[in-house]
Order: sequence, then structure tokens, then C-alpha cells
Amino acid sequence: MKVLIVTPTWIDDALKVAAIHPRCEAAIEAQRMSADIDWLIGIDNPYPIPDHRNVLHQYQAAREEFLAGEYAAFITVEHDNLLPDEGALQRMMDTPGDVIYAPYLLRHARPELNTWRYTDDRELGSSLSQYPDELVEARQFGIWPVCGAGMGCTLFRREVIEAIPFEATGPDNPCPDLGFARAALRAGFRSYGRFDVPVAHYSRGRWLYPFTE
Repeated sequence: MKVLIVTPTWIDDALKVAAIHPRCEAAIEAQRMSADIDWLIGIDNPYPIPDHRNVLHQYQAAREEFLAGEYAAFITVEHDNLLPDEGALQRMMDTPGDVIYAPYLLRHARPELNTWRYTDDRELGSSLSQYPDELVEARQFGIWPVCGAGMGCTLFRREVIEAIPFEATGPDNPCPDLGFARAALRAGFRSYGRFDVPVAHYSRGRWLYPFTE
């Protein structure tokens, strides 16, 4: 299965290299040893850094490249997300379902899991951080139904990318995460969390680990 990994970032003015954390870069390179994987590092930023419209722009451009190729899966690994081991993406590729989310912590008001609870086929639930008993089950089973939503490390099958474009979630939210998750849910695509692929998220000089914070 041919796969495209997509990492939106920018060029660091001081270092003159892509602003990818070195550990993240090494972890992504390690995945490429075991599968037919291309890695697209996005550095086209039409807006000032760190305007989130840049991320949307890069995902839209990456979607066009993906659709023009013979890729079976589109995988986002953002530049501050650390994959746990060399087999992480392979486990995601081996997971049944249409959209596969690796759990990591969103860095908003308080850290919460990006894996949101599945409730129905119309509306998004909320973070499984708010449902500790269900989260215990999800971790025990490893694969668990979710409804989204954060795209820091997510696998999309080709038919999902063909059907749903990356668009701003709303006029005040240029990030595509929530809007895409809602559209996938309503289109009948099945999303799962892969809870044995815990991804660390770099924030203010330290790593946030999804099940220890």
C-alpha cells in the first residue's frame, strides 16, 4: 500500500531548515523503513507564522498531490508530534476503518485527548478524557470507535480524501479538524482511535504524553 505522509511546517529563519522537532523527524524517517511511504514536508506559508490558515493551505495542496498519485492512504504527522515506535504507522495502516486517529493531547485551555467519543452519525461527541471508564476500555482493546477530531497524527483512506475536501471549520476557525470529522461522520465513514499508538505532543519545552498527564 502506497502512503503519503504530510507534515505542515515552515522554514526557521535562524537555522534555515524546516521547523520540525528533531525527534519527530527521526521518528518519521524510521517509519519509512517498513512501508512504501513518501513524505511531503509542507513549507508554503502564504500567511504570517503562526497563522493557522497556513496549515489549511498546506493540507489542501497536499490533497491535490495525493489525488494525482496512486496513494492508498494520506497520513498527517504534524511537526511537533512524536510517534512512539517504528511500527506505529504500520499498526494504523493495519486498522480496519476509514479514518484512524492516534491519540495525543490537544494543547488548549487544558490538555485533552484528540480522540472524541462516538455518540451517533450526526454530531461530534467530546474528548474521551471526559469519559475515564470508556477510555480504560479503549486502551484495553487498542482499537475503539471515535468521531475525531484532532488531525495531528491521523490516517485517511483514499476514498475519504476523494469525498471530503479540507476546509475551514468555520469563519473563526481556519483549522480543518472539526469540520472534516463532522463531514466524515455524516458521510458514513467509520473512524477509530488506535490506542496503542500514543503520540507525544511538544509544548513549551516539554513533551505531553497522552495517558500520563
